[in-house]
Amino acid sequence: MYNQNRLHPAVILLNIGKYVRNLFPLYMIILFNSYAILPFNRIINTSLLMLTFLGCISIGSIISWKRFLYEIQTDQLSVEYGLFMRKRRFIPKERIQSIQEAEDIIHRIFGLVKLQIETAGGSGEPEVVLGAVTREQAEKIRKELSHHFLYKDTEEEVQASPFSFRLSPKELLFFSATSGGVGIALSAVVGLYLQIDDYVHISLNVASFVAQTTSFYIMAICLLAVSVWIIGILILYQKYYDFQVIRKDADLIITRGLIEKRKLIIPLQRIQAVKVEENIVRQWFGFVTIRLLSASGGAEANEELSFICFPIVKKKALPIIFKHYLPDYTFCSSVQSLPKRSLLRYLIRAMVPVLFLSLICFYFVPMTKYIVPFLLAASIAVGYRQFKDTGWMLFNQQLFIVTRRFIRTTILVKRSRIQSLQTYKSMFQDNPMLCTIKVYTKSGLGSSTFNLKDVDDSVGKAIREWYSYEKQRN
Repeated sequence: MYNQNRLHPAVILLNIGKYVRNLFPLYMIILFNSYAILPFNRIINTSLLMLTFLGCISIGSIISWKRFLYEIQTDQLSVEYGLFMRKRRFIPKERIQSIQEAEDIIHRIFGLVKLQIETAGGSGEPEVVLGAVTREQAEKIRKELSHHFLYKDTEEEVQASPFSFRLSPKELLFFSATSGGVGIALSAVVGLYLQIDDYVHISLNVASFVAQTTSFYIMAICLLAVSVWIIGILILYQKYYDFQVIRKDADLIITRGLIEKRKLIIPLQRIQAVKVEENIVRQWFGFVTIRLLSASGGAEANEELSFICFPIVKKKALPIIFKHYLPDYTFCSSVQSLPKRSLLRYLIRAMVPVLFLSLICFYFVPMTKYIVPFLLAASIAVGYRQFKDTGWMLFNQQLFIVTRRFIRTTILVKRSRIQSLQTYKSMFQDNPMLCTIKVYTKSGLGSSTFNLKDVDDSVGKAIREWYSYEKQRN
């Protein structure tokens, strides 16, 4: 007979916080459209609606905690849950792929952790989330489940490595400052204004705003851009605070986070491809970011379908990084370039969107004609840079694909990890004897696609033969 366990009562506070965060927009809409219906003044009406909202959420959180039970049996994990309808889920231990840990502020206050249990072929989210368990319970659960998935299906065990990587505060600040701002803040401010305008009576004098000088607009745009940039820096800084990677046997262990501390365990055998990214600023300073595409179906894998394994490292240190942390992959600094006849196609692809948007803008704002030449020159420069950076290489049973939009990206994928490879050509590629190569690898529930555009026909044939099963058997 097995004992059913209940989560720590602190999960009630966590659930209240989650519901408040998810339902806050709905609450604001109800508040701004209903507070005048009640017979009291504005402050009392607002307080009553807020207390009712929090009361309903609290009652639901308590019931959810009472009805959530889990037990670990000989060959499976059983979970019972449900607020209105009772559900029971059985997860065979052999399906469990990984167990991830996370801690936010409430977890750390009570000495708790959150466990996210991922399974093979999951639904894009963790199969089971134990929202709050003690560290002793977490260690017991990990021990009872871990031997069923750690090193599973590993053909040869990777030797333990004494190396660990830690991101310094200076490197973290540089990474955060060169990762872009938070553009969604603009839409959030506009949406908030539209909702609360009638409630707090915010008035904007559009006429006086339009009458301002050019220097005012320039200063306002610069101030807004700097504010959004600073917000982006703060968000990324706390997210990757105290970032550390440790190679332990056949796993990479990643810990990070200030407000929410996370611990990720990535088995090396689940890595499907490696991405090395360089934006323009980092490329100037010789830094890159390394991402890992994993077969995991967990929530963390949904962050652009990849894990950031090394937020910022020197490009010249990549051979050492790959040797110690990604021994199945070898970084190659040189690649085969595209033929010169591909240049025209890259220039056209870069110029067409600019010309199209310029024509539309010119129709409404004739003054646009003065900046069109500069935009076309910039698009030509971008197209030429894309052509020069794109390339490929076959090395040590690996395919290298280098492409650029605004970020230069190098893809490393092993032949055994390629799900399918396709070569095709459009009617515009037929005459210059060019083709496009598409490579598909598993990522989460679906697959990731990498394109190598406008390579020579002979390159497409060579890569197709390299991937073919006939050559693999030979």
